[in-house]
Formats: sequence, structure tokens, C-alpha cells
Amino acid sequence: MRLTTRKRLAIILPPAFIIFLLLVRTMINDSGDQSSNHKDDVDVAYIDDTSKVHFEPITAVVKKKTPQFSKDDLNALPDNVGKDLGEGDVNPVVPVPHWNERKEWKERSGTYPGSLGRAVELTSEDVKLGKESWAINEFNLVASDKVPYDRSLKDFRIPECRGISYDTNNFPTASVIIIFHNEALSTLMRSIHSVVMRTPPRLLHEVIATDDYSDHEHLVDGSLGRRLAAEYSGLVRLVRTPRRMGLIRARIFGGRFAQGEVLVYIDSHCEATAGWIEPLLAPIAADPRTVVCPTIDSIDSNTFSYYHGGGGSAKGSFNWHLLFIWSGFTAEDQRLRTSPAQLIRSPTMAGGLFAINRRWWRYLGEYDSDFDLWGGENLELSFKTWMCGGELYFAPCSHVGHVFRGKHPYKHPGPGPDNAFTHNARRLAEVWLDEYKSVFYASWPGVELIDTGDIEHRLELKRKLNCKNFDWYLNNVIPELYVPDGTYYGDEQLSNPVSGLCLDTLSGSEGAEVGLYPCHGQRGVQHFALTSRLEIVNANSALCLSGSASSIRMLKCHGKGREQRWIHDKGHSGALLRTGGDDSLCLDIGLGKQNSHPTLVSCDKNNPNMLWKFGSYSKEWWKSS
Repeated sequence: MRLTTRKRLAIILPPAFIIFLLLVRTMINDSGDQSSNHKDDVDVAYIDDTSKVHFEPITAVVKKKTPQFSKDDLNALPDNVGKDLGEGDVNPVVPVPHWNERKEWKERSGTYPGSLGRAVELTSEDVKLGKESWAINEFNLVASDKVPYDRSLKDFRIPECRGISYDTNNFPTASVIIIFHNEALSTLMRSIHSVVMRTPPRLLHEVIATDDYSDHEHLVDGSLGRRLAAEYSGLVRLVRTPRRMGLIRARIFGGRFAQGEVLVYIDSHCEATAGWIEPLLAPIAADPRTVVCPTIDSIDSNTFSYYHGGGGSAKGSFNWHLLFIWSGFTAEDQRLRTSPAQLIRSPTMAGGLFAINRRWWRYLGEYDSDFDLWGGENLELSFKTWMCGGELYFAPCSHVGHVFRGKHPYKHPGPGPDNAFTHNARRLAEVWLDEYKSVFYASWPGVELIDTGDIEHRLELKRKLNCKNFDWYLNNVIPELYVPDGTYYGDEQLSNPVSGLCLDTLSGSEGAEVGLYPCHGQRGVQHFALTSRLEIVNANSALCLSGSASSIRMLKCHGKGREQRWIHDKGHSGALLRTGGDDSLCLDIGLGKQNSHPTLVSCDKNNPNMLWKFGSYSKEWWKSS
């Protein structure tokens, strides 16, 4: 048995001398730099070397505040990433209480604000204070602070899920990793405590609360570290990044300290519910190359009521801007589903909440550490999971609530989130899309000007893992995805020059009526392109404009023409758009009001309400007429 240095000393040195050494160490620690804002008197972890992970008092981490991130601080990709780590790969040992020696936590009983997931009742003064403090966290902090961290929640699982009996004897243990930056204490503690309270002790190895260099007083004054140490006795570990890293690199950082067999990532404003962990671990126990995501329910950002999302009705997909979108089941999906409790085979993950075997995570190269902030990392992990030998699923029987916010309340290091996503998306396309990256570039003119940085190490990882190509992924994992040929006759936006209104999906999903909205030039919901197949495709949703006498909707592209075929003549002030289903009918702005819907009426080239113009035209636009 290998002995640690501390154990060797305990054998060799007399007890009195050991006590003397401990006293000297205490005096040295007490005389350390007291000027830092971080004053935790419990150890926290940080990485500052390419080969070691250190555990030091937090004051050693933050003597110098640097807003920018340096790759040398993270060492996110060690030399052996991309290879089997083997049994000898051991993370730094952190004392964790044995599962049968832990305190038992129970939900708070009775009726109180937020009990059983109910909405918090707010007084007029609460409403006022909530609005005043909203910008701090982009949710109602007053309401959140009224909800205890051990609040009760209903069992949101469907009967088919509650009836499943799991044999957990051979289940892997989980390290739950929670990344936060300037998170409100009430939401952070509910996230942590809901995991501890609702996870069977034998399955929970630890919780790693990873602070991405917060600067709010309640997170840097030492009180959080003392509270976690006192309340959870080593089960919850607080680690801090040496400087602000952003979500992607902070997840890599936090994952490096995990000792559990499975990493479970959740956000810092979540609540785990009854029976949440077993459906995530069961598939991984059967095949360590499986990645599993829970059903994500919604916690209202104003009242903190818990809304059960149901789950089991959609799977993950993506558009050619490389954004995650939800997609309905195909006929084949429906045929294969025998129970609403069955795992949902999904081409992509939403990104924030998932479980993955720790060695599989490292084998796949974690996230691309040259991604900035957040965005695109979910698709990167999705693509390489499938292409490199794994599978990805959503678990309808696992429910985790999440506070969805309108925007991020904090400042970002380095590039802003929009620039970060553009950078990440181009790296993603260059590494994983192979020849299909041309479709990405065609749907996003100008993105090719963004610098990707060095991608050779990621391409080398892909080669070492002998991953399949993207054509295989499209044909075997998501064959229903519409793949445009990359030739657009018209692009950017589709506007009616007279009214100043643009065709707009109005953020509707598949099957929703298309609408009209003032042109904003930001693409997205107004990004329509006329392809060489004479389809009008919304690049944001990858759905096609489908016209009928009764309505005009966004539907899956079927490539068969008819109601999805559009004939267009270029004109300086606009031109008719005739439907292929009946070329005597043309697109008309109808009422011509914001949020109203266009219609199909008898063509009249002299009617300005029927004249449409794309933001740009290719040299071959004439082929569309």
C-alpha cells in the first residue's frame, strides 16, 4: 500500500514533534497575506502547473487579480488526452466521508414560501425590492431568498418512471459539479442541497462547487467555504479558478478534481428532484460510453414556482448556424418507443446538464479548451460522442429544475458572448463538420473571417480516436436533418419594401405560422434564404416556408417541391413570390401589421403588398425565376 508523506511522518516522527510542526504551520498560515478579498480558512484547489494539481489556502490563489484568462493556468489538455487513461490515472485525494457515515438530510415539512414547488407570494414591497435588485442575478432575488434551501418538491415523475426498480449495487458513483460566478447564495445552496438531499448516499461520491472567480462579497469573505465544510463534512468541496475563465474552461477545471466514476454537470440555479440520479447512472453502468441528459424543468425566475415540463416529447437537433434546437420525433422514433419512460436517443444535447463517465470524458478530450466563454461546447460533445463510438440520450425519468434567465447578469472575460460563440462555432465547423462546413459558411456569410486559432491538436485528437466522419453522423444519427446544398439565390432577409416589414418566424417552432415584424437586420428569426431547390429556408430553424390557401407555416423541408417551392423574380423594389403549389397565388403581407401573418392571394404585380426583396442576391439569382 502506498503511504502518503503525511502518513510516513506519522510513523517516523515522535508525536510531540508532529504537534510542533502543526503549530508552526498554523502560525505561518495565520501570518499570510490578509489583503486578499478571498479569506476562506478551508483549503480550495487550483491548477497552476502542467503536471500537478495543488491544494492551498485560497489566499495563495488571488494575490493578483487578472481579468483575462491565460491557457497556462488551466492545462486543460494534458499530454495523455485522447488516450486510454488506464487504472493508474488518479485524481488528487480529497477526504470524503463514507456514504454510510453521512448525515441524513430530509425535506423541510409544512407550508412555507415555495413549499412543494409553489410560487412565492410577494407583498407590494417585495415586488418593488425584487425589481430593484433584479439586475444583480436576472431573477427575483427577494423571492429566491424566501425559499429555504431544503424546500420540498413534488415527485414529478410519471407513473411509468416511479414504477421502475433499479439495482444500484453495480452503479458507478457520481461527482456532481456545479459551476458558478457571482451566484446568489440562496439559489446556489438550493442547487447543492437538493443534490445532497435527493441523491442516495451510496451513489454520491461528492459535490464539487466550482467558483469561477466570483467577486461578490458573500462568495469571497470566507463564509461559504466555512459553511460548506461545517454542514457537509467534506462531501461538498469548494474549489476556485485562479482567474475568470468562463463556463467552458471552468467546467474543465472543476472536472479535474472529481474522483467519482461519473461526472454530473448542473448549473448553479437548479434543483434536483426525487429519483433524479438513477436514470442518469443506469445507462452509463450498462455502457460507459453513454452520455445522458436529464429532463430540464423550469423554475420561474420571478416567483420560483416549479413547472413540470413533462419531457419525453422531443429530442435535440441543431441548425446550420450550429445552434441547438429541439426537434419532434420522426415516424421511426415513434415506432421504436414502447414506453414514455424509455430513453430518448438524441443527436445533440442542450448543454447545461448532463452525466458522463469520467474516463470517457477525458478520453474524448473534455471540451475544446480554446473555446471561449460558452456556446458550441454542447454540439462539440454531442458530435464527438456519436462519431467517436458513444451514444447520447435524454432520460424522461430524471427531472432537474432550472431557473431560465433572460440574459446573463455578469461581465464576461475577453470577448463578449456573441463574439465568443462565433469563434467557437467556426472552430467546431473546422474540426468536426468535414466537407459539410461549406453549408455552415453558406448559411453565415462573413464568419469565415473569424480567426479559429490553432486547431491542429483537436484534429489530431479526432484522428487518434479514429472517429467517424460527419457524413456518417448525418446518415446514421440524424438522417432527417435538412442539408441545404449551400447555393443561395437570395439571402439574409425577406422584406416587403413598402411596409418595412420582414418575414419572421416569431420564434415559433415547427408547424407555427410565419409572421411579419419590422426588419431588424439581425438574421436569426428573420434569416430566410432562397435555395437552389427553390425552397425558402429559415437558417435559424432549418425549416421551410410552406404555403397553402389557409396558412403559411414553417415545416420540415421535404425536398419534393409543391407547397415548399417558390418562384421569384429579382426586382429593385421587390418582385412577386409565386407558390409552386399553385403558381396563380402569391405571397401577400395581408394586414401588414407587426405580428400579423402573410397570406396567399391571386397574383397582381402592380400590388406593392405582394412585392418582396431578399437582402442579397447571388450571381445566379435568375435561375429562381
